[in-house]
Amino acid sequence: METNKPPVFLDLRLIKMPPAALASIGHRASGIFIALLVPFLLYLLELSLSSQEGFNQATLLMESTGAKAATILVLWALFHHLFAGIRFLFADIHIGVNRESGRLTALVVIAAAPIAAIIAGLMI
Repeated sequence: METNKPPVFLDLRLIKMPPAALASIGHRASGIFIALLVPFLLYLLELSLSSQEGFNQATLLMESTGAKAATILVLWALFHHLFAGIRFLFADIHIGVNRESGRLTALVVIAAAPIAAIIAGLMI
């Protein structure tokens, strides 16, 4: 039996996702971001270790305002990935898997990661 219904158009911007979904998507996105960032970080490390001039270039590069903002973003990715990973490890051993605690831990991950990134970024 065929129906002539048009395809459903889903506008992802209008879908209200639960905190657990946002934490999960953020975990995946931060992992990809960190993985894509590794070549640049290795280049920066190699530059800083190559010579005194290379170290000075790397230092100058990292002292710019844009680099400091990027550092905060990288720290957010690292902290979000760490906190969400710990949350998933607890879920793997059946701790915090009910709806209420899952929502609470997802909100903690979402809130704690940027706070930790800003605090760590201010210490640099």
